[in-house]
Amino acid sequence: MWAMRASIRPFCLACLAAILFAAEGRAQIFSDRVLAPAGNITSGARAHMLALNPSAMTLTGGWEVEYMHAEVAGGQGLVPGTGDAVYGTARVFGPLYLGLGFEFVRPPSAYLDGHLGAGYSAEGWAMGVFAIGARLGKMLSLGTSVRAWISPTDHDRMHGLAAWDVALHLHPCQYFSFLAAVYDLNAPSKGGMHPLAVERTWGMGMAVRPLGRDLLTIGVDNFVGERSRNDTLRLSLEGQIVRGVGIAATASLLFGDDYPMAGSADGDLFDVQVALALRIDTSHVGIWSAAHLTTMQTGDGFDGGPVLGWLVGIRISGQRYKTVLAPRRYVPVPLEGDLEASGVAAWIIALDALSRDPLVDGLIVEPRSFAAPPGAIQDLREAIERVREKGKHVVCHADEATASAYYLCTAGDRIYIGPAGGVRLSGYSMRLVFFTGLLEKLGVNAQIVRIGEYKSYPEQFTLKSPSAPALEQDRELLGEVWSRIVADVAAGRGMDYEKAASILEEGPFNAGEAVANGLADAVVYSDEVESLIEEDLGRRILVDSGYWSSSRRPDMWSAGKKKVAVLVVGGGIVEGKSRSIPLVGISLAGDKSLVKALDSARTDPSIGAVVLRVESGGGSSIASDRIWRAVHRLAQKKPVVASIGGVAASGGYYIVAPATEIYANPSSVTGSIGLFYGKADLSGLLSKLGISVTVLSEGGDRTDMDSWHRPYTPEEVAFLEKELDHFYNVFLARVSSGRGMTKEEVDEIGRGRVWSGSRAGEKRLVDRLGGLSSAIDRARELGKVPAWVPVVDITPGPGLFEKIVGKFTGAKQGSVQDLAALLAQAAGLGAVYPLAAALVRRDPAPIALCPLILEM
Repeated sequence: MWAMRASIRPFCLACLAAILFAAEGRAQIFSDRVLAPAGNITSGARAHMLALNPSAMTLTGGWEVEYMHAEVAGGQGLVPGTGDAVYGTARVFGPLYLGLGFEFVRPPSAYLDGHLGAGYSAEGWAMGVFAIGARLGKMLSLGTSVRAWISPTDHDRMHGLAAWDVALHLHPCQYFSFLAAVYDLNAPSKGGMHPLAVERTWGMGMAVRPLGRDLLTIGVDNFVGERSRNDTLRLSLEGQIVRGVGIAATASLLFGDDYPMAGSADGDLFDVQVALALRIDTSHVGIWSAAHLTTMQTGDGFDGGPVLGWLVGIRISGQRYKTVLAPRRYVPVPLEGDLEASGVAAWIIALDALSRDPLVDGLIVEPRSFAAPPGAIQDLREAIERVREKGKHVVCHADEATASAYYLCTAGDRIYIGPAGGVRLSGYSMRLVFFTGLLEKLGVNAQIVRIGEYKSYPEQFTLKSPSAPALEQDRELLGEVWSRIVADVAAGRGMDYEKAASILEEGPFNAGEAVANGLADAVVYSDEVESLIEEDLGRRILVDSGYWSSSRRPDMWSAGKKKVAVLVVGGGIVEGKSRSIPLVGISLAGDKSLVKALDSARTDPSIGAVVLRVESGGGSSIASDRIWRAVHRLAQKKPVVASIGGVAASGGYYIVAPATEIYANPSSVTGSIGLFYGKADLSGLLSKLGISVTVLSEGGDRTDMDSWHRPYTPEEVAFLEKELDHFYNVFLARVSSGRGMTKEEVDEIGRGRVWSGSRAGEKRLVDRLGGLSSAIDRARELGKVPAWVPVVDITPGPGLFEKIVGKFTGAKQGSVQDLAALLAQAAGLGAVYPLAAALVRRDPAPIALCPLILEM
């Protein structure tokens, strides 16, 4: 026996790389409980493992409840065994998890015959567990629990006993997981007729997943009594036979002489316990059964016959498990309102993951008052087309098909329109609003110095109609975007280009006219869509409305040794932290927040590549340059693939220039390489109001150059032109170094000119045409990240205080610019907010803003 133990102990110590030591009495980890389920304790992310590893519940993605019933056929072994147990765990807030469990033990007569004299109750007892767990970053989890025993007999040995456990779980990658735990930390004891002193027990474990996922898990867990040195070594193997069907095997080796009823010599192998389990899972319900065998009975060593036991269990979970039963299901995709940059990116990532889900047979796209720029819609169309390429069926139903909604729906197999609705895509227009006349009446003079004849954004405040260069680029962009839209509609509806163009020119259409012209397939209410799909397919379908509300059960301990991270830059680029004003739909991308996220991605060894998703017309040149620097440093260390959404122009293009590769949709707005600077001169307004200003200053003549109470002098205008020329040359240098072009080549296509994604490809401003999905695929390729490793979103979000304040005020950070945004939006002038805010600012840096943003 000793030789066997001597060979096993070094193996355990080598695996765990630790020396376990320690205090007094007997352990309660496996004693006085129903049969312990088979499986590895270190990686046991299931509710029934709560009392053995309270930190493991943090590896789940939602709530879970399990019930099990166990029976022991006979014998007087260590574990009473017979009884019932119910356990539940749930994620309650952010990284915080709670667990609750009860075990009702009814020991068999054979067990009681040998233990009643020691004070055990013939009526059995109950054990309750309350646990709290928390994720401490990406790789570490902490759990603690309190176990308490209650018996109908007050003098029972277990009654009133309470123990405290603590477990720390380290999961540095998807291949290895480690556990360190202390059980009965408080070493509970009680006196009376049957005194009991429970010793503190130390546990450590390691689990290995050679394939990186839960397809196969090999584990070793070891538990040592602090004083008695009783040693329990558990070896486990878990795996999936087929999808949704798993097996588990556990062998527990017990060493020591202080186990209950033991009479073996110190350090001998006293018992071997073996458990085999079979698990069958469906999405939210699972069943499992197990058989147990233990060699131990009263007496020494293996003198008695074996003790047999079995147990069965059932699971109900809010998470989606891999399922052996894969009923055909359709998933609704509700798209509502104006989608912000983060919303578009989130849907694309979600649709990409859905395309690989074998449980999904099709989509029902449901746009409601949906609006987005053409480039962003092309991104969503690509994601839907990729779903179709996986053999899934896509239908779209819109009560009222707005231009954006209809354009998106043409990516599907079928389009259904509500009876009271219609198709509103009939053409494409751009509205240019000029405020110069109003400003003149108010006595306000917007003084702008710019580089680039195509840098037309400030013309809204300086002219009463667009300049010739502005008209040239706007008309060209409109023509290119409309041609692309018509081509996509024609391809989606099976028409040639000329026919689609002639039909759309006759719109808008009511629902009946849309069907008659081949723009839609039928006029139906939303509640009729399911029956139409069944009619087309000739079979019943399941519409899973809860698909998005239930998370998929994680099949990895971490997101992978190498993963692709997505960072979304949405809204105007400003200095400071990112913030938004939800009530008016304005987002601001702060350089401080973005630089921190980019630097973190650069130093994070688990990130293999980064996708920089940009949906911004630019903003502060200083903030843009800081972000550029962070992107440049990141691209020197690991691949950075930029994805241009609806717009990434001016300052938005500035920050993507150093990327390894740049992707854009054909209708994306990009370029606008140029700058302007200016202020609002309110001297005329002040004169009308009878307000005069006296300035006292020391130093140079330009100390109050940016003051709003006087205009620029000619000398100051010349000075600003020189400074702006310097910043423009920096802009050219940034683009030329990132794109492998000369400054002269960049200037030729710069001067503030806006390009569509298609033309930008011709001008070498982008590398490839494609959306976010294509950019993620390319990042995986460059970073050597497997397709099954999930994408992680590293976009900085608001803190807890900002979330709470934002819900009540609509603002996440107060500032003059935020106030300007509220006023501009209330007046219906949200589109001119970035410039309006800039004209009343004190920031001396030039502005890098795109002259226009396309909307459908």
